[in-house]
Amino acid sequence: MRAVVDTNILVRAVIKPQGSVGPVLQRLRRREYTLLLSRATLDELVDVLHRPRLRVKYDMNRLARPANRRYDRSQV
Repeated sequence: MRAVVDTNILVRAVIKPQGSVGPVLQRLRRREYTLLLSRATLDELVDVLHRPRLRVKYDMNRLARPANRRYDRSQV
């Protein structure tokens, strides 16, 4: 199975993986589906995660490591 996920969901997943997007992430970790991403979505995700407001509020270095592992199982 494949899934397309909005940038907002990806940001929420990086910031708070135990939140309401938890089931989506759990299914991805169990390889129940492949995440489909466009180059535009990836560019937007990088832009949003580098915004000063988020970088100050969250430790983006700490959060990026698990996110990288999740998106390694995606298709662009």
